Amino acid sequence: MAKVPDKKEDVLMNEAAGPKACDSLCKPLIELSEELDRLKVELKERQLIEKAKGVLIKSKGISEQEASKIMHSFMEQQNKSLAEVANIVLLGEKMLGQNGLLK
Repeated sequence: MAKVPDKKEDVLMNEAAGPKACDSLCKPLIELSEELDRLKVELKERQLIEKAKGVLIKSKGISEQEASKIMHSFMEQQNKSLAEVANIVLLGEKMLGQNGLLK
């Protein structure tokens, strides 16, 4: 493991350590930032999927397991991701809800 400099000035003053210090210090931070971004997207997708399942449960009077099966079946038939299927369900609910067709 690389030694972390005591002071920021030590890294800045040591030209030979510059690129190496940046590699050893910056790369893990960049990787963590990318992982955080990926997890945020995954969380939003999961929330979207759960909301869509809720719409199916409520509108069709089915169980969560049945709603999940319907979404997975549509996903495979249409070659879409589960998040895309959830978006379709929610858009349909929004469109039909505005006209009072789902209520």
